[in-house]
Amino acid sequence: MVAQKAFIQPITPQARLTNALSSYAAYLDKTFWPSGLSIYYPHRGYLIPFWEVILVIALLASLTILVIYLARRFPYLAFGWFWYIGTLVPVIGLVQVGAQAMADRYTYVPLIGIFIAVSWGIGDLAQRWALPRWVLPVCSTTVLLVLAALTWTQLGYWKNSISLYRKAISVTDKNYLIMSNLGAELFSQKQYQEAMFYFSESIRAEPRFELGYYQIGNLLMLHGDCRNAVPYYQQAIAIKPDYIKAIAELKYCVHDLSVKENVSRAGPRQIP
Repeated sequence: MVAQKAFIQPITPQARLTNALSSYAAYLDKTFWPSGLSIYYPHRGYLIPFWEVILVIALLASLTILVIYLARRFPYLAFGWFWYIGTLVPVIGLVQVGAQAMADRYTYVPLIGIFIAVSWGIGDLAQRWALPRWVLPVCSTTVLLVLAALTWTQLGYWKNSISLYRKAISVTDKNYLIMSNLGAELFSQKQYQEAMFYFSESIRAEPRFELGYYQIGNLLMLHGDCRNAVPYYQQAIAIKPDYIKAIAELKYCVHDLSVKENVSRAGPRQIP
């Protein structure tokens, strides 16, 4: 999985809690307005603003109080809401697995509760307002067509890895892991200049992302620039002392530089 291979920055319980609260609201937002979807959402840690946390707490508390108040008349609202809240707990990020803030796939089961509450609620409202029988089928068909069009658009980003990664970068901030992945794809297609750009952006977004330094070192070494590759390998090892691949490449670079230096000192061979 992409998320589990990411550099995992130490995340405090407070940061995990604020991210969890924010994710509850973000999942609802993306459910009813499915835009800005990404294959990977980087964890924001302490970067979640205080006002956002307060707003999310107020929203979740208000919805909880409302469904409890309406529970006797509309029990499906309470069932749907607490199903959503409860089934998200194991995957909401209180126990951190990987470096992702959230993942859309985690909502497959929790959103069943929201859909039950919405669908039964719409049925109740249609009866109370005595809507004509054709209204619900027409509205439902319209919603399904819109969602089908959005799905078709979203599937277009999955035609290849490069388009998928570019989309993720465009809708998220400081997505260092996806920048690194995009750089690796471009590297494999010999688009070295653009690959270097994304490798550099990955370590700019997360200065302790050891893979980014390693990738830059590899790209420099590929072009025969061992001298400039050495500090990148050294930085990768400084972050992750047991980084075997970086250690091996650093040794190769140092050996190569040593050989070249010895040859340079010896000067050209004299023909006897």
